Amino acid sequence: MKEKKNIAFFLYGFPIISETFILNQIIALKNDGHHVDIYATFKSKDNIVHQKLLDYQLMENVVFLDSLPNRRIGKLKLFFKKIFSNINLRDLFLFFSYINYLILNKKRYVSFYSVIHFLGKPNYDILHAQYGGTGNLVANLKSIGLFRKSKLVTTFHGFDFRVDHPDYYNNLFKVCSIFTVNSQYSKLKLVELGCNQDKIELLPVGINSYEFQIPNNSTEVRDINFTIIFIGRLYEIKAPDLFIEICNQLNQKKYFPFRAILIGDGEQKASLEKKIADNALEQCVKMTGPQTQDEIISYLSKADIFIMTGKEVDGLAETQGLVIQEAQAMGIPVIISDLGGMKEGIIPNETGFIVEAGNIDMFIEKIKLLHDNPELRKKMGEAGRNFVKSNYDSAILNQKLLNIYNRT
Repeated sequence: MKEKKNIAFFLYGFPIISETFILNQIIALKNDGHHVDIYATFKSKDNIVHQKLLDYQLMENVVFLDSLPNRRIGKLKLFFKKIFSNINLRDLFLFFSYINYLILNKKRYVSFYSVIHFLGKPNYDILHAQYGGTGNLVANLKSIGLFRKSKLVTTFHGFDFRVDHPDYYNNLFKVCSIFTVNSQYSKLKLVELGCNQDKIELLPVGINSYEFQIPNNSTEVRDINFTIIFIGRLYEIKAPDLFIEICNQLNQKKYFPFRAILIGDGEQKASLEKKIADNALEQCVKMTGPQTQDEIISYLSKADIFIMTGKEVDGLAETQGLVIQEAQAMGIPVIISDLGGMKEGIIPNETGFIVEAGNIDMFIEKIKLLHDNPELRKKMGEAGRNFVKSNYDSAILNQKLLNIYNRT
């Protein structure tokens, strides 16, 4: 019989619409019979939530770390209420450990009040921090005596490779048992920050490939409205402006009728809307804003090709781009930039094409090739689905995650 674990996930915000990979990971662990609690720094302001969140009632297992009374007296009342409502040696030990921490440390990284949330909680086997900054928080909590016997696993995703000073993660690198990254590119970035490469495990984020199916509509039906799709946060590193420029040149040169769908939200939204209006692209380019996973699947089911542009910003590029695997799982050929970890997520010239970042002519050349060859699209699409099922299915990756937990 498999050992069931008590696991605590530590997140920045929850629930965040774009972080379906974390949601899927938590659900897979719960389905496998493990107990999972969620600690989030803050409650997300996203108005859209995935149906899975409701189906699994995950909000009942969430503690928001910023949800303490504003006044000190209110915090103290809450602390003593928790202590005396369920007196136990573990919580009393934590209290005295924190007093010792105050005496021995002039520079204090952990507030006394931050321990309130963890009083009366179970002894966790695994603490899984998503993103390096959250890992720092958990490492600091361990330094005051909290979670003494729990093993820490930290997952780096991308933006957490940017740090203000070179020793930002030094304590985390000492305390954490295992680090997971989504690509070899990410592993190199983590090693550059000073992490011991022997502590790093490659674990891409995955998908439930049964939720992303090749649609039944034929290639001929899809070709009536040749559809190009982009999905991602509207930030500079994703280069959505490059996607709009590709559409602009396709439209100007009148190669073939097409429609383009851009799904996502972010800081470049207004400038992208202006670029669409300035180039009179309203008839062929649609911006949808953020979408749920079910809505994204619906849009992908009508797409012929998927584009992932991207650029390097401050020495960092896209580290994986899970939507690349989502598109392939639905039988859609992909055309992606040759930066970061994106290129690790396809089979070049078999499930899609890798092109030089920023090379609009090359993007257009591959788009035309796929438009003119429906059988090639179908062949690449089928190869893409098989590739994702073998390498990125969540069942496979979650078993690998459990193996990592068991080795820590």
